[in-house]
Amino acid sequence: MKNRVLGKTALSILSSLVLLTGGLASTQSASASNPVVGIEGMNFDVQQNGRSNLKALHGQRVGVMLSSGELVSGRIKAVGQRLLHLENLGKNKEFMNALIVIDNIVGIEAQFRGYLRDVERAGLTPVMPKE
Repeated sequence: MKNRVLGKTALSILSSLVLLTGGLASTQSASASNPVVGIEGMNFDVQQNGRSNLKALHGQRVGVMLSSGELVSGRIKAVGQRLLHLENLGKNKEFMNALIVIDNIVGIEAQFRGYLRDVERAGLTPVMPKE
């Protein structure tokens, strides 16, 4: 009886490994046909201040970390002397905008890479990696 239980457990573990390995193989082949690429014009300039970096990312989706610790994400609509206007704030806030005091921003995040299919679907210009 004990051997029968161990045999079933071993068979269960083996079938799980086969399923897992098959899943990994299909994921690898999918990413080979859909490589990660850079997005043209997307970069930070560490020689400039935050306001200048935000202006350079005009029209792009960014996340800004506020001094309060809150992360606000949206598409940059305008960057003024003291204020940042974000639109389309995301899930359940698609029709919301935010006006943020630039002096309250302590960090900026932006997507500089993505899967080729997603980059092209978004209407952005992909930059193929150098081989």
